[in-house]
Amino acid sequence: SGRVTPLDDLSLERALVSDAHLAAAGVDRWLGPIAAADRGGPELIRTLETWLVSEGSIVASARALGVAPRTVSYRLERIAHILGRPSIDAGLRERLSTAMFVRRLLRPAPEHGLRTGDLPSNP
Repeated sequence: SGRVTPLDDLSLERALVSDAHLAAAGVDRWLGPIAAADRGGPELIRTLETWLVSEGSIVASARALGVAPRTVSYRLERIAHILGRPSIDAGLRERLSTAMFVRRLLRPAPEHGLRTGDLPSNP
């Protein structure tokens, strides 16, 4: 949007992707099984992302996704089950939130044509 961000303001983001391959492996560890789910992997990822952005609000997530709150709850239960957890507790939520954030950092920026391989890595 034409705004220049000072490099120092991006130090956390740069640290998270300083090794793009390790960052991608972490994203794949936490989000890969969800995305590859037999039924509705993309919907599960979209639900998770919406739920995290809405600060864990089932109702706000349902509204944003255009589904019933029970559908959001069911999808979150499926996500926990896919990851072998009884529920999404605070620790898992933190991991998933970090994985989603790093996923966004690793995604190509269409306006710049960047690819994951273009990101710096540790020698």
